[in-house]
Amino acid sequence: MHKRLVLTVMVLVLALYPSCLIGRAETPPTENAFEPVAAASSVYSSDFRAEYATDGDGRTRWCSSRPYGKQEWLQVDLGKIQLIGCIEILWEVAYARGYQLSISNDAKDWVVVFKTPKGDGGRDVLNGLNASGRYLRLDCFERGTDHGFSIYEFKVFPESTARPDALKDVLPADFAYTPPVETARRAEYSIDKKYVNIPLRSGAARRNMTVKIDGQLLGVFQAPLARDEAEYYGFFDLSRYRGKTLRIEVDRFPRDLGHISLDDAIKGSGNLYRETYRPQFHFTSRRGWLNDPNGLIYYKGLYHMYYQHNPAGLPWGNMSWGHAVSKDLVHWQEQPKVLFPDPNTGMCFSGAAFIDRWNQLGKKTGDDEVLVVFYLRTRIGLCFAYSNDGGMTFTDYEGNPVLTHAGARIDTPRPFWHEPTGRWIAPTYDFFTDDRGKRLRCVGFYSSKNLTDWTFESRVEQDSWGDELCGCVDFFQLPLYGDPNNRKWVMIFIDGSYIVGAFDGHRFCTLAGKPAVTADREKSLVVQGNYYATMTWENMPDDRRVQIAWMRKGRRPDYPGMPFNQQMTIPSELTLRSTGQGPRLLMNPVKELESLRKNTHTWTDLVLKAGENPLEGVQGDLLDLEVEFQPALGTQTIFDLRGHKVVYDAGTQTLSSGQLRTPLKPEDGRIHLRILLDRTSIEVFGNRGRVYLPLCIRPEDDNRCLSASCGRGEVKVSFLRVHELESAWHP
Repeated sequence: MHKRLVLTVMVLVLALYPSCLIGRAETPPTENAFEPVAAASSVYSSDFRAEYATDGDGRTRWCSSRPYGKQEWLQVDLGKIQLIGCIEILWEVAYARGYQLSISNDAKDWVVVFKTPKGDGGRDVLNGLNASGRYLRLDCFERGTDHGFSIYEFKVFPESTARPDALKDVLPADFAYTPPVETARRAEYSIDKKYVNIPLRSGAARRNMTVKIDGQLLGVFQAPLARDEAEYYGFFDLSRYRGKTLRIEVDRFPRDLGHISLDDAIKGSGNLYRETYRPQFHFTSRRGWLNDPNGLIYYKGLYHMYYQHNPAGLPWGNMSWGHAVSKDLVHWQEQPKVLFPDPNTGMCFSGAAFIDRWNQLGKKTGDDEVLVVFYLRTRIGLCFAYSNDGGMTFTDYEGNPVLTHAGARIDTPRPFWHEPTGRWIAPTYDFFTDDRGKRLRCVGFYSSKNLTDWTFESRVEQDSWGDELCGCVDFFQLPLYGDPNNRKWVMIFIDGSYIVGAFDGHRFCTLAGKPAVTADREKSLVVQGNYYATMTWENMPDDRRVQIAWMRKGRRPDYPGMPFNQQMTIPSELTLRSTGQGPRLLMNPVKELESLRKNTHTWTDLVLKAGENPLEGVQGDLLDLEVEFQPALGTQTIFDLRGHKVVYDAGTQTLSSGQLRTPLKPEDGRIHLRILLDRTSIEVFGNRGRVYLPLCIRPEDDNRCLSASCGRGEVKVSFLRVHELESAWHP
């Protein structure tokens, strides 16, 4: 019987497209049988940052992180030229162009034998290769920003058809891993308490954990389940399921599940919202990872914020929808999660919410209007889920998916009712093929009269495929200078850049009247530090338009020792103002933030000089600073907040915050700054919302000092106000 080789690897990239056998290596194998070597070796490109770890059910994973647009590759040395009849690859992906498999005898001349056709993952069985070679190489290319492609298994067979029984593991020589004796574990609980606490540990093998309520699937998660002592606890709120039966199943786990428990409190929450690196007026999830804000809507006195969430780990993964509500956009109360990943329909990616005022889906059961979220299920397409209890729980629509686009994933819909044409309009993260046959990304507009039948209308074309510029697009009207009779349409892209134009229900055009393309966008007022995937609240009172964004800080935990990862920006109100260059967006912190001010230090008609510090004696870690000054030629005005410098250079007319820099000209001879300092972030608003610099920071724990000074010359300050803030989480 022939022996088989199993090499398990994981690569973070992004993939998916045309399947075909491209060629075959011609040199015959030295033997008829494929012979696994004692220690198969693997190498990778110098640009390819990688590490070994365990993943899923104890498998090895290969981890990488790469900047957008560059090629990645993993190379395996089989020890000698051998027959390769069939290869199996188990993988999953989030955004990429594709991967390909190549074979070589000498690691110099390569023959491509396969390119993937798939969407977001699965098992490729490459039967009938009948090739030979010593080296195998996986190339992963044209990835999007900060997302990944994971290869979990890479199996090589001598036969033309795979026979997966009796496989032998051959791992890289520098990776030592002895899997424990493992088996599937199950536990059932009668739900008589509020929470189920899941013990988790960073770096532990991620296990497939299935959660069911009275036999109905709640979700399937890959969880780094702790074997013994937990580093932190994930949880699920079970209060709505009291009296029912909870069943948890964990694949291939080396012990019983006795350390998973039902409790009336979240374990380890004694200092909740008081942790060392917990932001005090920026939203964070109590546990786990968060990213894009989703489904923002105001309904019956509550601001709802749903968000991309991993409830079972600190890195990105297990995409569910977390949920929080607020009465004032400042004080948030986290609610039970509302949407969960499903092995058949996929993870729950981003989307938006709206009110089905005419009950077109036919789902209204009570007095509340039906709230609907329109979002991506990664395995099937754009889907609806509806709520009859004011957005606290959602049920997936039985007619899902309601909108798909064959050939690539269509994503992040932003639906709204367009009164002039009497239709629903949904701009989406879409794609098209240009006249040269090249596939490109775009904002695609779709319309529907009944919510279930959608028709393509037009697109805002983008000039490259891999960039996520058109993802999480926002689209709405704003009055110019507050005039309700002079409203303009605004399209905001994922980086905060935007186009102001006109929309007739079919096509979005610039104010000059030509069909809009992404090249027409205005440079973002946002200086790219930590900012991504902005969204505004729907249905706000007083015709306000308030946005919030994810303060993206990489995909790995960056809050040491904390049970959460990532945070949101401060909510900011958008307005539209005329300038000499046309209408421009302004953004400023919501006025509700002022409710956190507890002590204020004020100076007026002040002169800043080198070596002098009017803020000496004022300390704090939660601050709202306002200042207006007249920058004399050649001066530098410097604000040092806990070791982080915000500098205005009058010679170059630039504003900087740490490594972020942006041009900023005085208005009427003055510069106005608003600076918000939280425990792990600083946000700077220049000239009343003309520019915005958001940055995640981590000051030294014992440094709470503040200073205001002039690096060169003297600067006249009209006013300087330092507001000490209280926590939004506790008094």
